[in-house]
Amino acid sequence: MVFSSIPKSIRKELERWAEQTGALSFERERGGVRVYVRNQTILQNAIRTVSPQVQTESESLRAINLARFRDTKLGESRHHINYYVGKAQGNSVTAFQNGKSIDLSKVTSLLGCFSIPMSENLDPWQCEFPLLLVENQALLDYLEWIDSSWNGIVLYYRGNLSEHLVSWLSKSSFPVVTIFPDYDGIGIANYARLQKSIPICKWFWVTGWQEALILFGNPSLWQTEEHRNQADKFFSHWESNGYPDPQLKELIQLMRTEGKMLEQEWVLV
Repeated sequence: MVFSSIPKSIRKELERWAEQTGALSFERERGGVRVYVRNQTILQNAIRTVSPQVQTESESLRAINLARFRDTKLGESRHHINYYVGKAQGNSVTAFQNGKSIDLSKVTSLLGCFSIPMSENLDPWQCEFPLLLVENQALLDYLEWIDSSWNGIVLYYRGNLSEHLVSWLSKSSFPVVTIFPDYDGIGIANYARLQKSIPICKWFWVTGWQEALILFGNPSLWQTEEHRNQADKFFSHWESNGYPDPQLKELIQLMRTEGKMLEQEWVLV
């Protein structure tokens, strides 16, 4: 092995270990340095100690990490599948997947909710009912804030829209996709990401949101750099390129005036 092919961060440690064990030697050849293995057994035992390399047929990235490194978080640790919990509001809310009908109202009535396993290979849905995305679980738990005449699907996405979810939504067919995020910087960023993939998607506005932001708005959210930066970023972008929804300009301006951002649970107060 050519010494220069070894990352600089581990060269000194490798030289120290080689000197202690005698398992490796370093010899200069043709203007470079080559590494030679002098004791294969010591080297293999050292590799097994650092990375056991247990064979596994599991497709779980965390199981593979555990077998290789004895630590599930080392290496790639994301899950191949994300589960999204939803409810059907109203009667006879149905979706189709691969031509098969799913009676979501019936499942919700029997079990209280349903779960969609999102992955890169998840087949899209065809649905004649609107889809409403909510950021926090409380709004899925208590649906009284939704007009009783509204029939559709409420899906909880937990804080940030994943790539799996955005991809699935862009391939699926719903008459309306509406997102109800927190009225804060992350919520604005989530809407912008979704609107880029689904230009017809809408922001969910609740009557009286302006008064709610003034009354229930949280100054600490505005003071959080990430939230404030996202709001400023999209304000500048939309000022130059046009707002997908004119109320977003009013929202960000009110955030700046009040120095507050609003969590969506205000609709349950």
